[in-house]
Amino acid sequence: MKARDSRCHASAQLSPSRQRGSALLLALIFMAVLARMALSAVDAALLGSSLAFNYRNHDRLFHGAEALLVAVDASLLADIKSRGLQVTLDTLPTGLTEVEMPLWVREEAGVEVLHYQVYPGDTTFDALSPMSSASTLCGLLYQLDVQADGVRPGTHIRLNLRRGACCANSQACEAGDFVSLSRDWRRLE
Repeated sequence: MKARDSRCHASAQLSPSRQRGSALLLALIFMAVLARMALSAVDAALLGSSLAFNYRNHDRLFHGAEALLVAVDASLLADIKSRGLQVTLDTLPTGLTEVEMPLWVREEAGVEVLHYQVYPGDTTFDALSPMSSASTLCGLLYQLDVQADGVRPGTHIRLNLRRGACCANSQACEAGDFVSLSRDWRRLE
């Protein structure tokens, strides 16, 4: 009976060369799984930083376009008050006006080029406008479109502003003496 046990025991033991081979195979599989997990973690980190970088670029571009929209709007209102409504609207540029960014602005803000275009509104102020009341005349002064192109390809923003005004009479409207101003702006792209 002892001989039989020793034979079973001997067959149950593996030779040393087989033991080392299986340990190597097991270690290689374990290392492959760990390497795949590490690559997945690196991919997730790179995707997160890429998303954050794109969001930052888009946000900077949006704020650059918004700043131009506000600046052009303020400039137009100041011109209307100083020179009159019709003179200002008659001297508006007819096409797309490009504002080239200096190098330091391109590097800091990520804005390559800003464009704007102003469309004169219907300057026949009347009491039939939805904004009008019994004592005021209201109408659309102008519509302003701003486009911003970013340094990175594919970054593009378009904003639109519609500026309306109400005044006591047509002479007050021409002089830029408005009772109230309204603006409606939205993002187009």
